[in-house]
Amino acid sequence: MNPIRKAIVYEPNTHPGITRAVWALARGAIRSGPGAFLAILAIGPIVGLDLIPAGRLNAQTFNAMHNFTASPFNTNSDGAIPYAGLTRGGNSNSWYGTASLGGSSGYGTVFAVNTDGKGFTILHSFTGGSDGATPWAGLTLSGNTLYGTTYYGGGSSNGTVFTFNAMHSFTAAPFNTNSDGAIPYAGLTLGGKSNTLYGTASQGGGSGYGNVFGINTDGTGFTNLHSFAYIDGSDPVAGLTLSGHTLYGTATYGGSWGNGTVFAINTDSTGFTVLHSFQPVQFVLACSNGSCPCGYSCVNVGYGFPICVYSYNCNPFPPLPPWRPPPCAGFCGGG
Repeated sequence: MNPIRKAIVYEPNTHPGITRAVWALARGAIRSGPGAFLAILAIGPIVGLDLIPAGRLNAQTFNAMHNFTASPFNTNSDGAIPYAGLTRGGNSNSWYGTASLGGSSGYGTVFAVNTDGKGFTILHSFTGGSDGATPWAGLTLSGNTLYGTTYYGGGSSNGTVFTFNAMHSFTAAPFNTNSDGAIPYAGLTLGGKSNTLYGTASQGGGSGYGNVFGINTDGTGFTNLHSFAYIDGSDPVAGLTLSGHTLYGTATYGGSWGNGTVFAINTDSTGFTVLHSFQPVQFVLACSNGSCPCGYSCVNVGYGFPICVYSYNCNPFPPLPPWRPPPCAGFCGGG
């Protein structure tokens, strides 16, 4: 039986070399003989390739349960551009989800649809005001109540935690420091037998690099459990996983090498630990003397032209957007 192999590639017009390489790998695996099935998942600009051993997949009829009608930034009756997955409604036959745009004000919706594809219903259209705007994450169900986040809108246009009325509006402007965080992309995690929801905000917090927070299901008791300081992580955009009384998650940037961390923190805000700091990746960036980002040196290593090479003694500048520099004082890395 062929082993499962996976790869992630970017859309062809941004990373054509990577795309061709992965497609070559996939074609080679298919030509190698029977027993492998190629599955392609397109999610925004990212494409995932999975080679699944024979006997693990049964053919089924694909059914589109609902087609969203609005173009981005236009208004409509159902929403548009749903990024997140669906939440099953307890003992009901309904799925619940969010659409990031569209709806009566063009700022996204919360919707429900029956498991047979019938009965599509808009539960809420975001106005872009105090209730929030542009939900990217899915919903969390507790009892008969749905909870979620928007990364825009609210009192300071930096996102909200909501039921259907905003429970908390984040106060920071992007990249600024504050007491609660800003721009929450991820959904919420319900705390076991407690009535507490846990989440991450990608920016703001005590150092401006995002935070982990908790909030009661009735909207009270908002608590900043941890503010990232870059050396322990930065820009968390994913949700949290709860095991016992410990929350686990990832930060996109920061850490010892600037390439993100895996972390753990107790629900009472104690015991924050960086479980892993991701090490540097190599990327080719042509340069001239003095033009490299912080943490890189401009050297000739055999490409025929000088490139930026990572220097060990300083955290690197993230090589992909959002281009947020680490707290690296002065000139570093040579070049």
